[in-house]
Amino acid sequence: MHRWWRAIVGAVAAFLPAAAAVWREATRRGPMLQTSWTDLAPVVGVVAVAVVALAAGWPRAARVPGRLSAGVVLAVVGLAGVAVAAVAPDSVAVPLVIGVLALGFLVVFVREMARPAPRPGLVVSAGAMSAGVAGVVALSLWPWVLDAPVGVVLALIGGVAVAVCWIALTAAGGGALGETLAGSAVAAWVARCLIVLLAAIGGLGGSVLGGRVLWWLGDFDAGVTWWGGALIGLAVGCVMAVLSPVVRRRTAPRWSLVDLAWLALPLAVAAVPCWVMSLAS
Repeated sequence: MHRWWRAIVGAVAAFLPAAAAVWREATRRGPMLQTSWTDLAPVVGVVAVAVVALAAGWPRAARVPGRLSAGVVLAVVGLAGVAVAAVAPDSVAVPLVIGVLALGFLVVFVREMARPAPRPGLVVSAGAMSAGVAGVVALSLWPWVLDAPVGVVLALIGGVAVAVCWIALTAAGGGALGETLAGSAVAAWVARCLIVLLAAIGGLGGSVLGGRVLWWLGDFDAGVTWWGGALIGLAVGCVMAVLSPVVRRRTAPRWSLVDLAWLALPLAVAAVPCWVMSLAS
């Protein structure tokens, strides 16, 4: 599959939480802060699909032993986090997130200890699984983000920042530019700095776009300041820049579960700063 098709699909996937949030706000029947299972269905559905995609592909991407059991563990932890986020109030969000994360790490530890001796690659496997748990728990933050008064704006900020990163990473991974980046450490660091800068600009643009969308939805008060959008974009860009060597090397001719994981991972990256900003709003 051509690298630009992957970038296009990744950019479109980045806007799925925002699309679910806009659909929810446009069709909900109660006041702004009232929720129901009908209201949350689009949001929960999109996040659940992203969790399953990351859970299915991450063990293969990280080469974790026992991929089936590893995928099941990640899926159960992530879906449990989504369920908690769908029913729990925002006032207890922080302790619940910490609790789900701790439970996930505990399950990873038990799984690693249950592997038959001599347990090859124990440290690497445990580290990769812990990173997977952090990823699926981060994805489960989206229902809380999208339930905030500025949830639509935050989702659009994250979507624009991730889409910009996908385009920048793809442009940096092919042709003569890609060969230059692969052969020069200085050029690679310059490219990473540019990705961070572009993501920050994308976050700023997402805050403006989100304000326009909220205006269209009839909410004239809620919004995120331009610096808030830039900070979210900066955070997304920093993480995506660190992951850029792996993303650039992903050139398999066909789609696989690993590609699904790489599509879902940026959504997890964007969820964390968006959730922090929602707590401050």
